[in-house]
Amino acid sequence: MKAGTVLFCLALSFAVVPAHAAETVMFPILRPDPQPGAHGSLWMTSLLAYNGGNTVETVGFDCQLLCPSRTEIAPGETKRVGYSGLGVVLTIKDGSALVFQLRAFDVSRANRSRGVELPVLRGDDDYRLVIDLLDVPLDENSRSALRIYSFNGPGPGRGALITVVRAYDRASALLAETPVELEDRTSIPRREIYDLTEIFPTLAGQDSLRLEILSPEPDASTGRTYPIYAFVTTANNITQEVTSITPAK
Repeated sequence: MKAGTVLFCLALSFAVVPAHAAETVMFPILRPDPQPGAHGSLWMTSLLAYNGGNTVETVGFDCQLLCPSRTEIAPGETKRVGYSGLGVVLTIKDGSALVFQLRAFDVSRANRSRGVELPVLRGDDDYRLVIDLLDVPLDENSRSALRIYSFNGPGPGRGALITVVRAYDRASALLAETPVELEDRTSIPRREIYDLTEIFPTLAGQDSLRLEILSPEPDASTGRTYPIYAFVTTANNITQEVTSITPAK
């Protein structure tokens, strides 16, 4: 059911969080080089970091594969940071003055659009037990992908985490419900991408759904919960414009 390529053609890369991390920052997608997508599109991301402090800050990623050199950012400087992967994690020192902005755009149509902003997740604040995504389209002009992340799941070898996705109409009538898996991985966070027309084939043609994503059941022995983060990226089949639908607040 999972769609390995929905809006971007992405190769797999791993990132891990060391035990001494003061704060974690997670970027769902990083692709600094153009990657082919549907209908002749060429997708890439742009990650900018701004240093609002008074000292030089260093940006470096903790990873298991080849990593780029660390980037130094002077006080008051905004600099582009290059790295490639899915669910990429950065660790920064406690009290860091760095802030980030992540954007994805179609290079082949860059003269018509500056792209779409993607979420940047800092610490634990954005992870929840229940997530609502509003006005999600499954009509014939849209390609919608659901992206789910779990940052504090059990370690590798503990099996898949099962989340539940429910689809409602605007009057909150339940239209469909399905379990989806966050597979056992050696990397943090666990992450999956699902084509919504594949997990909800009977809802194709719906122009506005509310999705409710429930986190996995707590651990039976410890009671530990596994908060998640989720968002949808939707591409228009005619214009190739992309919209990100993030959790309602």
